[in-house]
Amino acid sequence: MKQLIRLALLLVFVVPVPIGCDITGSDCDCPDALAYDVTGLESLSIDGTNQGDDTVTLTAIQVDLQFDIEQVTTSMNQNKTIGASPFLMSAYACTCVPAYVEGGISEISIASNNDINSNFPAGTELSDSFIPLYGESFPLPIAFVSGQSGSDSDFGLASMLLQIAPDEARVHVFMVSVSMTNGLSFIAETKPVIFEPLN
Repeated sequence: MKQLIRLALLLVFVVPVPIGCDITGSDCDCPDALAYDVTGLESLSIDGTNQGDDTVTLTAIQVDLQFDIEQVTTSMNQNKTIGASPFLMSAYACTCVPAYVEGGISEISIASNNDINSNFPAGTELSDSFIPLYGESFPLPIAFVSGQSGSDSDFGLASMLLQIAPDEARVHVFMVSVSMTNGLSFIAETKPVIFEPLN
């Protein structure tokens, strides 16, 4: 009898059970999870600074690829875990899945039209010298960025930081070739930037 009582108490107070949120999302107050896919390359920039006509001077190179995206699916991605005990029904945790971009970059090639230093002359493949800011291996994920004026301005973003330094100031145009997991590929080049040593 005592063993049955202990077992009942264990089931009532200890064992949690995972359940789904209410289908309306009211339990967790989660919006529908929106999945997007890349449809085009909107822009290629260096640290987002060379969008104008002026040639900017930089001591660090961050390549930013801004992708056009479109919504492909809407799904309920909500999870809730509560205690099995009726006394613990109000103690639960919700996980809401934010909007995301499916797939990613399967391959990328980056080169400059000018020498960076004696070890990296013009035309040298530089992709291994860039560190992605999102993900650590291929396929590299595309970050979802929500626009300020509605879904039309939402976009996907991939950024990479160059880990080598120039030996002197030179004007560079970086050429980028990107292959996506959905089969699309893009080729673009940045506007000219002056890449100079830090000191």
